[in-house]
Amino acid sequence: MSRARALHDQAAALLRLRAVRLAAAARALAAARDATARAGAAARAAGAAAEAAQEAQVAAHAALVADPAEAERRLAVLDRALFRRSVAARDAEAAEDAEARAAAAEAQQRRAAIVARARHDALAERTAGLRRARRARADTREQQDREMIRRFR
Repeated sequence: MSRARALHDQAAALLRLRAVRLAAAARALAAARDATARAGAAARAAGAAAEAAQEAQVAAHAALVADPAEAERRLAVLDRALFRRSVAARDAEAAEDAEARAAAAEAQQRRAAIVARARHDALAERTAGLRRARRARADTREQQDREMIRRFR
């Protein structure tokens, strides 16, 4: 096997490997995008729950002010509403943090996919160059052979 053929085979194998890595990077990017979308939906749901808890707390406070005779029961309702609001706010913050982490992971996967594509393209160009060079050498050899045959006739 000639050196050129060995180089070509090696470049072709590397090109196939890069194609596999590029496909893996694309799959990872799609998974990261899905995770970001899920985290965004969870953050929106947690935000809605926090808003509902805030409204319930405001309503409980208004009811306490409106009916001082049932102050003890109304204070318990208000306390429960405050607790629910704080839990909902904590959940909303956690969901926002998860969304931010998912967005960062998606950005990292996007960068990895871009790098993989660039490496794949560079390797494909190198392989194409090796093919062109091999074909040019083969054409030159054929031309020389034809010239030698023509001379010795």
